[in-house]
Amino acid sequence: MKAARGEVRKETADEINLEEQIEAATLAGFRLQRLEVLNWGTFNQRPWSIDLSGGTALLTGANGSGKSTLVDALLTLLVPNRTRNYNQASGTERKKKERNEKSYVQGAYARTRSEESYGSKSKFLREKGEISVLLAYFADADSEKDVSLAQVLWIDKGSVRKFYAIADMELKMEYFTACKEIALLKRNLKANDIEIFDNFSKYTQQFRKRFGLASEKALDLFNQTVSIKQIDGLNTFVRNHMLEAADMREKIEGLISSYENLTISHNAIQ
Repeated sequence: MKAARGEVRKETADEINLEEQIEAATLAGFRLQRLEVLNWGTFNQRPWSIDLSGGTALLTGANGSGKSTLVDALLTLLVPNRTRNYNQASGTERKKKERNEKSYVQGAYARTRSEESYGSKSKFLREKGEISVLLAYFADADSEKDVSLAQVLWIDKGSVRKFYAIADMELKMEYFTACKEIALLKRNLKANDIEIFDNFSKYTQQFRKRFGLASEKALDLFNQTVSIKQIDGLNTFVRNHMLEAADMREKIEGLISSYENLTISHNAIQ
């Protein structure tokens, strides 16, 4: 009986060890630890934070409570503006088009009727001169590496201007709220070993390299699957968003040329 009980205890320990291995494999890779926003959409005046600690989260709330606004903040950090699907969860094209970087930076929250133009105009929480900051902190428990991504956005002459930041450590919003003058803010960040970029292309190359993302298709797929409601054709979806683009015309011309050569050889043998 003692030996039997010992075997039971050993099997239980093995099962626990297996569960720990499965859990470790599930949590492998860079995972989002914290997302912070300042002056982004209706999240106004102070930093607002979601602490995920690398786990899976369910974001719930009433319509207009800011769920899509936070998801769009993460999209802004990871996906280029030309392909970004803002407010994807709304389900209507009109509501999707109401959201863009400028409306988020200005804090658009309502529309009022304009008697002069017989239409409506947006109401904003913020005037020009205030900066918006997006910050995401990622960590990989296996490699014990940290990566923080940030964007600073502001309105200048009616257009959105911005710069990008990457750090191999945990960043907090305090790094970006110390001063409001852009040139001084950049100098302060560089002094803290934070890389600064003025265009998205170099910025995305660097953070993809850190995350181990060999293909841009990974971010394109992420963009397409955020709040996705339906997939009309699975083959088309996989072809457009999961496979690298291939020059099929060149391959077809090569096949035609090979076929012609084979035909000539076959005729010569006959």
